[in-house]
Amino acid sequence: MRRYVPSRVTVAVGLAIAIIVAAGGASIASNMGFKLNKQLFASSAAGGQVGFNWISLPYNNPYGDVRHLCDQLGLPGNATVQTKQYIVGGANDGSSQNAAVQVCGTCGATCGALVPGQGYVIHCPVATDPTPCPASVIIVGSHNGGTQITLPKTSSGIAGDWYMSVPYHTTAITLNDICVQAGMNGGLAKRLDASTGTTTSVTCPSPDAMTKNLVLGEHVQMRQSGFCSGGTAAPGTQCSLNNVATQCTGGGVCTFPNNQPFIAAHF
Repeated sequence: MRRYVPSRVTVAVGLAIAIIVAAGGASIASNMGFKLNKQLFASSAAGGQVGFNWISLPYNNPYGDVRHLCDQLGLPGNATVQTKQYIVGGANDGSSQNAAVQVCGTCGATCGALVPGQGYVIHCPVATDPTPCPASVIIVGSHNGGTQITLPKTSSGIAGDWYMSVPYHTTAITLNDICVQAGMNGGLAKRLDASTGTTTSVTCPSPDAMTKNLVLGEHVQMRQSGFCSGGTAAPGTQCSLNNVATQCTGGGVCTFPNNQPFIAAHF
């Protein structure tokens, strides 16, 4: 298991947390847990990804499943909650992908069990809808410092994408920091601005990723790359399982040397 330990305490992050707590702003952290006032954005009549709110949940939370998350956050019946856990088969071999969309109003007594460390998407109706989402919601919970996350191997389409809930008291400041904690060596990291529908996708780790800040309460998408081993492909050639034959020429195989559990670092 990989456990990231920061080489020094980042003064800027420490000050930011102190200011947030002192000001009674977006997030309050204590030994007992977190309380986050998270803004939600309505969808646009023009379509696109406006109103797709990427959400991080505390790794310990009182919701348990999508039904109770909808109820306790006061979401309308036509809002949806989407799991963004695009995982592969039981062998983690890139053979399948899985995503589930639950409608708050038709979700059963219990549906869509929440997974610690996984990100979720709350999709709100347009602002003019008779039952819009609340302008903001209060998310509560605490952290489980022992939660391990393993990035799946990548295959075709969305198979291998992982949507990660970032701890509210993370030591990470940028997308690059999260990628380093995960041990990524090539791949992509992405965030979505729900107010504009704009996505930001960067190679990770990279200098560009160092300039893309995380947003409190927002999850990030991570997608690792495989690397060709053996065969005649040039050293460092990246690959995914569905294209191994064409990418790893000469009978090479697509390997994922960094496909190991990690624990997200936090204060």
